Amino acid sequence: MVKSLAYMGVTSPALAEWESFGPEVLGLEARLSENEDVLQLRMDDRHHRLAIHRGERNALLYLGWDAGDEDSLGTCFEVLQRSGVTSRWGTEEECWERQVLSMVVAEDPSGIRHELVSGQKVEPKSFRPGRAISEFVTGEQGMGHV
Repeated sequence: MVKSLAYMGVTSPALAEWESFGPEVLGLEARLSENEDVLQLRMDDRHHRLAIHRGERNALLYLGWDAGDEDSLGTCFEVLQRSGVTSRWGTEEECWERQVLSMVVAEDPSGIRHELVSGQKVEPKSFRPGRAISEFVTGEQGMGHV
């Protein structure tokens, strides 16, 4: 059902520091949103893998899980519903913010938001590391683990 960790979002009061730390130390490519409230970091050709939202404290906001295709995402939704987990389909605005085609949103017992997604935007051959690196290993493995 879930293939990999697609992306994650956190809050940080140190957004400016992330703008340099992401590229210069981690080797990630950085993009600042138009309103300068979200820094999106890339490690491959996916639109982004890590989103740093301007906030008062360091905290985990959400985890995005790649469910594969639309059929698999629908199956995930059905399983959540049958299991009694409160879940819903993501809005167009939420999907646009995460650059995915579809999304199912649920919350775990600890209050962590989970987004099961399909169709994460890929920009072939577009990744430009922030510093010289050989490569990140992502692809089918996603961005790693949490």
